[in-house]
Amino acid sequence: MTDDKDFLYYGDMWEALLGEDRGKSLSKIIVETTHYGKAVAAAGDFSFLEYKPKNSLIAFEAVIGQTDGQNSLYSIFPVLPGYPNRLIFNDVQAMDEDNAEGHILLSKGNAAPMWMFNPLFGQQYEKLRQNVGADKGKQRFMLAGLGWNIEKMSETIIKFEDGAYYEDLLQEFLRENPGKSKDDFPYAELDISRGSVLLSQKYVDMYEFASDIYGIEEFKYAGETFYRLVIRVLQGSEDEEERDEDDEEEENCLSVYLYVNKKELGKYVPKIGDHISGFMQLNAYIRRNYAANPSAPRLEDPIPQSFFDYITELSAGYVLFAGLSGYYLEEDILYIYLLYPIFFIYHLIKFRKEHQTK
Repeated sequence: MTDDKDFLYYGDMWEALLGEDRGKSLSKIIVETTHYGKAVAAAGDFSFLEYKPKNSLIAFEAVIGQTDGQNSLYSIFPVLPGYPNRLIFNDVQAMDEDNAEGHILLSKGNAAPMWMFNPLFGQQYEKLRQNVGADKGKQRFMLAGLGWNIEKMSETIIKFEDGAYYEDLLQEFLRENPGKSKDDFPYAELDISRGSVLLSQKYVDMYEFASDIYGIEEFKYAGETFYRLVIRVLQGSEDEEERDEDDEEEENCLSVYLYVNKKELGKYVPKIGDHISGFMQLNAYIRRNYAANPSAPRLEDPIPQSFFDYITELSAGYVLFAGLSGYYLEEDILYIYLLYPIFFIYHLIKFRKEHQTK
C-alpha cells in the first residue's frame, strides 16, 4: 500500500457487518468457511475458499497461505454480491506484495474516480492487471456497499465541518477570497433533497452517501438480520450525447446493492421510496465466469427477467401441461384453461414481491 492512500481495515468491515460484539459470529464464520468452503482458485502460495451459507445473500472468502508446507489462515472477509454496472477501470492497488488482496479504481461519467475494495482480488489479479486502463473502454463490474450509520433523511441540508468535500470547498473559498482564512469558512452546506450523493472520506474506499431506496430484501445469518437495499448513488452525465446506450440504468447512474445489519438501523425499518443517508465501503469485482468454474458458489442472482418474459415461459408450460393432460386423460379439459386468469394473477403478485422496485 502506498503512503498517499489509506484504506479501511478488515476490523472496520467486520464491525460494520456484525457490530461491536462481533466475536461469536465471526468465530462461527471462520469455522464454517474453513470447514465447508469450496476451493475456488489458487495463486502463488495462496488458495481461496468460499462459503455461502444457506439462505444468506452474503458469502465469505478465506485466504489460506502456505508456509513450510503448513496451511494457515491469512485473512477472511465478507463477499458482497454486487449489482451490475459498466465503468472505466483506471488502476489497481495490491495491499501487499503477494497480490492476495487489494483495491481497484473505477470511474463513470464526469465523477471523480472511486477506489473500491475487491473481495476477489487475489483470484482476479492477473485478469485485472491485463484489463486496466481507460483505453480498454467500459467494463462490467459488480458493485456492492457495506453500510453503517444508516438513517432516514428528515433534513435536506447537510453541513460539513471536515472531510474531503469540506476541504475542496474550503480551498475554493480561500482561492476566491485571498484575505480570508479558515475561520471565515466554518462549514459547507449541501442540499440533498431527494438527491443522490456520494462523497469521499479520509479512507479512500469509504463514502458518505444519500439515496432513495429502490428495492429491499431481508435475510438472516448467524442470528443476525440483514437488509440488502438497492440504491443509486451517482448520477451520470446530463448530456444525452455522452450517455452510453448499453448502460443498465436509463439515468446512467451508479446502482449498488447496499448490505446493512439491522442493528445499524436502530428502530428504523427501511421501506421502498425512503430517502436515506449514511456511510459505506464500496466493493467491486469482475463477474465470475461460472461456466469455467462450476464448483464456485454462485454469488450473484440471475439477471432479472421482465414480467413479459417470465409469464411467457410459465404460460407456455401451462398450455403444454393442459394439452398433454387432455391427450392422455382423453377428457374435456376446458376447466384447466378457465383457471388460467387465476394462474396469471397469482404469478403477477408473486413476481412483484420477488422484484420489489420503486
